Amino acid sequence: MAILARLTIALFVLFAFSSDPVVIAGEAGKYGQWQTADDRLDKMIKDLEQIIEEGSNSRAAHPEFLKDLQETIDQYRTPRKIVFFSDDFADNDFSNNPPWSVSSGEYIVDRYGSLYSSIAIRRPALQEKTASNTDDDTGMRILFGVLNELAKGDQGQAPGSDEVPEQAVIYSKAAIPNNFTMQFSFRSAANWGSTSIGLFQADDPKSGYHLVYQASPVDNRPMQLVKYRYGKPYVVEEVLQDSPNLDDGIDHNLLFNRAQNGDMVIMVDGNEILRTSDLTYKDDFNGIVIMNNGGSYSYDNIELFIEQ
Repeated sequence: MAILARLTIALFVLFAFSSDPVVIAGEAGKYGQWQTADDRLDKMIKDLEQIIEEGSNSRAAHPEFLKDLQETIDQYRTPRKIVFFSDDFADNDFSNNPPWSVSSGEYIVDRYGSLYSSIAIRRPALQEKTASNTDDDTGMRILFGVLNELAKGDQGQAPGSDEVPEQAVIYSKAAIPNNFTMQFSFRSAANWGSTSIGLFQADDPKSGYHLVYQASPVDNRPMQLVKYRYGKPYVVEEVLQDSPNLDDGIDHNLLFNRAQNGDMVIMVDGNEILRTSDLTYKDDFNGIVIMNNGGSYSYDNIELFIEQ
């Protein structure tokens, strides 16, 4: 009877702590302190399993009852989601909670509550620049449409100049492990140009891994996963065929997952479009960066996390 009484109490507490197991990383320590009911839920599950084992050994409860109880407990043994970075721009302010910094160009929170940037495109000039690079190494060709400009450094609109900036860059610092899942919603109203979102190390936005989207993609303008080495981008993998066309002005859900062994997967609206592996970067990352190299794009519901 004592075991059954303990089971009854434990089950009551188990259901009391059966809320969604989400952990938010705080600001203390390298990855923060996690304040959640999950730790207590884990302890309760372990205690229940110990009681089940005792009940089975002493035959204090019917085997079928103990089996059903174990199956119920297993339903609550779900992966814990530890969030390292999250922003849905619901406060209409990207400068706080979490803070973003604009290093070139301009970003706003648009009327839809998304992080928005728009840069006019001089299409003939881009076509000429692309044509001049047709013989370059595959890893360097036409990345971002005009990626050679990146090697010159971040350049915004000069004071007093009426020229349109060639690039808009925004970033936010956050401690992010080398294995991660990045989810975000994306909207494009571009017909030329490109944008990227990625993770960087130290204080250099031109480092780490970046997912590049080419507006109005054609055979030689794919979606790409690139890595930066010494400030220069190299293609890790690209979608040469069936590159998704996201220039329809509606929200699309993208996922970028990186495992501890270096395997990386890109998904668009639930469909896998790219899979590759790379171990160039083995250390943790220090922030997230978004670049606009021509066109109009919106990012929203950005979340970086791992599941345990």
